[in-house]
Amino acid sequence: MKRIFFPVLAVVVSWAAGYSILGLWRGIALSPIPPSKENLLEAIRLTPPNPEPYYRLGLFYQWDIRNIDLEESARYFRKAIERNPLEQEYWLQLAKVLQRMGERTFSQRALENAIRVFPSGYRGR
Repeated sequence: MKRIFFPVLAVVVSWAAGYSILGLWRGIALSPIPPSKENLLEAIRLTPPNPEPYYRLGLFYQWDIRNIDLEESARYFRKAIERNPLEQEYWLQLAKVLQRMGERTFSQRALENAIRVFPSGYRGR
């Protein structure tokens, strides 16, 4: 029994340590912080030039079932684009929101900008 117990224990401990190290290295957490409005606003406060929290807030307002606010969503997508105008996904999401709001000309411009940013990308096409 002792002969099997220690090798199995060593394998389990090394697997757990390896998973933990690999998870930290790749940025994966077993219990990630849920993306709430408060967490994203805190991220904006800590790093204002980072466009990602603005983009996530735009998605939050676009997808929040209880309180969909397309105006806020478009506002946050525009702020993300101000910080990084070379990200096609920001332009595509802005075009979707503007289309849902009925602003077809602005939506078309955002879509054209998305194609300009990444002409060979399949998402913009």
